[in-house]
Formats: sequence, structure tokens, C-alpha cells
Amino acid sequence: MTEQTVVINMMEHFEDEQLTFPIWLLADSLPSRWRDSLSGALDPRFPTRHSIWTPVWDEIQATVYAPDKRRVDGERLCICNAAPPLPDGEPDWDFDGLGITGQIRDYGEALHRYRPRIILTFGQRAFEFARRAIGLPSNKPKHWTCKNLGEEFRKRIDDFDPNEPNLFPLLHATIARGHWQQAHDDFTKTKGENYFKFAGGALGDLLKRHWDKCDVWVKISAPSDARTSNN
Repeated sequence: MTEQTVVINMMEHFEDEQLTFPIWLLADSLPSRWRDSLSGALDPRFPTRHSIWTPVWDEIQATVYAPDKRRVDGERLCICNAAPPLPDGEPDWDFDGLGITGQIRDYGEALHRYRPRIILTFGQRAFEFARRAIGLPSNKPKHWTCKNLGEEFRKRIDDFDPNEPNLFPLLHATIARGHWQQAHDDFTKTKGENYFKFAGGALGDLLKRHWDKCDVWVKISAPSDARTSNN
């Protein structure tokens, strides 16, 4: 008898306010070994986050800062994992099974309802998950090599619509493992290019171009006048 995932709504633990955040991150899965120690997807204490996301985030922030000193609000990111866990803690990546198809349905319904402007996925499986969630024809996750993910990324940057949800693939574990140099070259289509600078810079430039239509910025309140009058 095969193990079965418990089918739940993957978005049900989010508050409504979190689901209105303009940027959503879709990670791969919780590492089974550490699932009881992590607070959730892309836990900032866990090294993987800083291998696959932090360098891209840093480039986004560096790009949008000049010349108007803007910052993207890091407190308004809706983050979750694509794969539900099996009882033994391993991720369930059976794209034909009830667990993953239920997750795809729930994610798609949430996207349709809340319409985030930017959805960033990490790796081939999370990208295929999100593609199916928004109603695109299914493909084999293995189709999404670093080269193909890079092609999709560039195409989607060019086709960005600030009034609609926009899906962008990023790399996952390949960027931090033995073939990391090839991953940089394949995604960017340029030998010796820095994937993090390429992807983060492109996303930052996109946000700068559409700054008035993307509600992603840190809002700074004007300081109150604490001076008292001498009467």
C-alpha cells in the first residue's frame, strides 16, 4: 500500500492580508530531515534560502534603490512550498496524485482570487506546478532545464503586464551544487555571466519601469512634529 498525503488546502494557514501581498514565492518543498525545525517555506535560518533567494533579492534591492532610494517591502512576501509532505516527511511530487493536484487547484484558486503581480518559483517542479495552477498546458517537470527556465524567464520579462499576475522561474538547488557554473551559463545564455545579478537585475529594472503600478514598496511615514509650543 502506497503512502498517501493528507489533502488540505495549502493556502488555509495564510491570513487574508498575507494573500493580498503583491509578490508570492513558491519554493520546492520542506527538507524532510529538518521539517520539524523549520518555521515554513524558505525559513531565513536555513542555508538553502541564502543559496537560492537572498542573492537574487539583494540584486533586486540594489537595482531599485538608485536613483530614487526605493526599497521593495520584504515583509510583504507570501511564501509557501509546492509539494505536500508524505507521512514520512518526504515531499509528494506525484503530479498525477491527489496530494499535488489538490495543491495545484488550491494555489490556482488563490491566484485567481488575490491576483499577486509577481509569482517567483524556484526550480523545475515548482515552475511546472505554478504553470498548471494558472491553467497552462502541462509539461514534464524535467523539461524545465536551466536553459529552458532561462528562456522562459527572459520571455516573461519582455511580456510583463503590471495589471496581471506574472510568473517568473528562478533556479533551485542546481545553482548551489556541482554544476553551478553551467547553471549560471545556461540560464543567462552567456558564458561567465552571474545568474543572480542577471535575474535580480532584470526583476529590479522591471519594477522600476512600472513603479507606479506595482504596490511593492516600503512605505515611509512622515515623522510627526514632536515639538511643543511655549505658550
